[in-house]
Amino acid sequence: MKLKTRIHERMATNSWPAYGGLFFLNSPLAVELVVGSCELDFMAVDLQHGAISPHDSSHLIRAMAAANPMTTAFVRIPTADKHWFEQSLDAGYVGVVVPCVESAEEARALVAMAYYPPKGDRSYAGTIRAILYDDYHANINDHLILLPQIESKKGLENAEAIVKQDGVSGVLLGPGDLSLSCGWPIATAWSHPPFLEAVKRVVGTCQDTGKLAAIVVLGTEQAQRAKEAGFHLISHVTDAVFRTQVIPQINEGLGQLRGETGS
Repeated sequence: MKLKTRIHERMATNSWPAYGGLFFLNSPLAVELVVGSCELDFMAVDLQHGAISPHDSSHLIRAMAAANPMTTAFVRIPTADKHWFEQSLDAGYVGVVVPCVESAEEARALVAMAYYPPKGDRSYAGTIRAILYDDYHANINDHLILLPQIESKKGLENAEAIVKQDGVSGVLLGPGDLSLSCGWPIATAWSHPPFLEAVKRVVGTCQDTGKLAAIVVLGTEQAQRAKEAGFHLISHVTDAVFRTQVIPQINEGLGQLRGETGS
């Protein structure tokens, strides 16, 4: 297996934006169907909000690699903890998203947990799935993509300091939690001036420092807004799309059928 995947290729050629999404459902079949059927640059397994264990996540990354080995495999760990870093990285994920990072000190701690010495203090193990990658231990430090998530008022205040930490690849902006933390409306975030100013600030800092600006949005319309704002990585799809698209269609069909039958 190769560590260099689609996001690494885009980084080398400065070709943006890249599109992807999140997996919540803990279903290898859903992973295979989405990754194998869609031209996505990356997908992230969500251990924060999905009911997914480290054991489960190893099956999900296998399904991702089987469906399309060039799709960059990210994981969002539930908390900034060395155990979660090592479990996820040992499984073979090359991108790690960490929720609610609020300071440069916290960002430096993530770097220490994510990288092998001398850059960090990640523990070495020789019997892990990740060694299936070519010369893994020698190369992962150069291929790891580490994205602290800015999703609170305090995190936004310290955005520049977080982005500029050596070893941090960029940041992921969380519009929903950031809006809640700052007292901004979620539903109309993309027309709310303070939110748009925050977007401009975070994206500008990433561009000025050569780091990645990532964001999670809902659907194609918001993805277009994120593209126009200059984000490099745009997460806009999910395996749980049935909640927002399929279920309404089913209910509409049921309504028509029940109207036709008079029930």
